[in-house]
This record gives sequence, C-alpha cells and structure tokens, in this order.
Amino acid sequence: GTTFREHLTAVRMDRAAEMLAERELTVREVAHRVGYRQPAQFAKAFRRRHGSAPSAYRSQARFAAVPGTVRAPAFQAA
Repeated sequence: GTTFREHLTAVRMDRAAEMLAERELTVREVAHRVGYRQPAQFAKAFRRRHGSAPSAYRSQARFAAVPGTVRAPAFQAA
C-alpha cells in the first residue's frame, strides 16, 4: 500500500535511527550515509518519520540506554 519512494524513505529513516542511537556519528554523517546530500532535508524527513529531530532522538536513545535510569518512552514510527 505504499509507493517505492515512501518505502525507501522509511528504510532510510529506520537505518538512520539505528545509527543515531548506536554510533558516534554526526547528524550530517548519518544524513550522507543514508543518501541525503542536504542535512536539512534529512532532518525534515526524519522528523516526519520519528516525530523528533535527529539530535533529540539521539539524546532520548542514549538516555534510554543508560543503566539505572528510568527508561524513556519507546520510539514510534509515525
């Protein structure tokens, strides 16, 4: 029920979320690795898919991974 472009964007944004949570890459580096030339376009697409800016998502993911802290709410695909 989706177009190829919608599917591709979803795959890219899900992979970007993994990289933001797991690696020490800048948002710009993540954008380039998932196929975006302009970090601003990447951030806009990421916000649409995950409901927050890439940097905010990274902060939430790192907070959730710290042992002994209250776990942040699960991330939802929009």
